[in-house]
Amino acid sequence: MWAALKEKRRRAQLFCNAIKLQSVFRRHLTILRVIELREFRAMCESQNLMDVENIACLAAQKWWRHVLLQRNLAEDERIIKMIILENKAATAIQSCFRGYQDFVGYLMKNYSTIEIQTQVRGYQARCHLQ
Repeated sequence: MWAALKEKRRRAQLFCNAIKLQSVFRRHLTILRVIELREFRAMCESQNLMDVENIACLAAQKWWRHVLLQRNLAEDERIIKMIILENKAATAIQSCFRGYQDFVGYLMKNYSTIEIQTQVRGYQARCHLQ
């Protein structure tokens, strides 16, 4: 019982750590992209390439990247929810099966105990009658 609870907690902690690691990695990638864009913008400004069309183009690109990021996050959340649901279902199935195994084990022990008691009492009764 305790081992199952410890294992469940360990898996939950591993799952949380994986999510944190993904978050840190995505943040790192985003920072690299921001630095890249800043360098590009600085280069364009130094070469006087920043006109209205380029600014509009950069704004559209920024908006589209935001849309794509939101789509990816929504997909990640859906996958995470599905994994959690599958984990809960597996846990419920394992719990029912282990309960069934314990019940069958109890019935076997109970039957064996009653059979032993019956044999001993029968032997004692036969000895007492002789």
